[in-house]
Amino acid sequence: MKKLLIPIFLLALFGHHATETARGQSAQVPACAAGSAASPAGQTPALSEADGLNAKVVQLYRERKFDEALTAAERVLQIMESAFGANHRCVADALANVAAVRSAKEEYDTAETLYRRALAIYDAAGEQDSPSVVGVLDRLVFLSAVKRDLDKAEASAKRIVSIAEKKYKPQQLEIARALTYVAEVARLKLDNKRARSIYARVVEIVEQYAPAAVPTEIRSSLANYLGLLYTEEAGKDSELTVRINKLFIAIASGASPGGRRVVEGGVINGKALYKPPPEYPPAAKSFRAQGTVRVKVTLDETGKVVEAEVFDRSPHPALSQAAVDAARRARFLPTLLDGEPVRVNGIITYNFVLR
Repeated sequence: MKKLLIPIFLLALFGHHATETARGQSAQVPACAAGSAASPAGQTPALSEADGLNAKVVQLYRERKFDEALTAAERVLQIMESAFGANHRCVADALANVAAVRSAKEEYDTAETLYRRALAIYDAAGEQDSPSVVGVLDRLVFLSAVKRDLDKAEASAKRIVSIAEKKYKPQQLEIARALTYVAEVARLKLDNKRARSIYARVVEIVEQYAPAAVPTEIRSSLANYLGLLYTEEAGKDSELTVRINKLFIAIASGASPGGRRVVEGGVINGKALYKPPPEYPPAAKSFRAQGTVRVKVTLDETGKVVEAEVFDRSPHPALSQAAVDAARRARFLPTLLDGEPVRVNGIITYNFVLR
């Protein structure tokens, strides 16, 4: 049996800090299958056309050919509205696909309007707790955050949690995944106390599972939050940072049978979350020594500097030691590749100038 409408919005990415990054949604088989109760008109020539067009939309979307994808998605929507009327759930799938492409084109106002129309149709069809609804809510959290309407973002995030709580037990990973939505909005609202509380619950849940079982989107959310904790705590370790660190180290230790993955980061000054200035040693001042010291560092999977040494010739040994000491206190955002935390080699530069 051929399937109509694989909703793109279920493949789309949720954004952290108003950018579309790692929170992927699994594609779901839609209810709009040819000949199903959702498709009472059967497989007409127009619906066959929609079948082919929708596959094309998905492919074009993945290839980032958004203008072409939009033309095809809007034609599918037109076919669905003509076949089933304006308020059919198959129309909701088509609306969500058009919205996904509009969002990718950064046409956020239009995308939000389309998603909210799709949501109303799903709700009226009795699908209030369906994966389709969660997919739309995911996008609405992002779009509201982009527009800085954080109350709306929070309302959508709370509904995601409510849906998860109806389906899963309190300590299941799906609850942790849902909680990250609310935690991220709390971060955006600068409600650090509440964000910390929610993230602590997320960590409490994921600690009960094998590190490899922790979904990529939860890892990404925790990585972003760990970076903010480093900034908030001036590079010091609290109980929560230590627990997240242990999780990332455990994930990295078990993820690569051939050994830990290491990537080259180049000059990483601009990526530092906390980079304390070095002390200007009296010995170097007495010799009027000044200049640039480059320190080669290795960051562990949590963004901590675990190795540091002078990369090339230094203006003075005392400046070298001061630079290395400062580098060891720096903190960086954890680096994830395919959801796996990795080590990073890079260079930090320090400029010593006599005043």
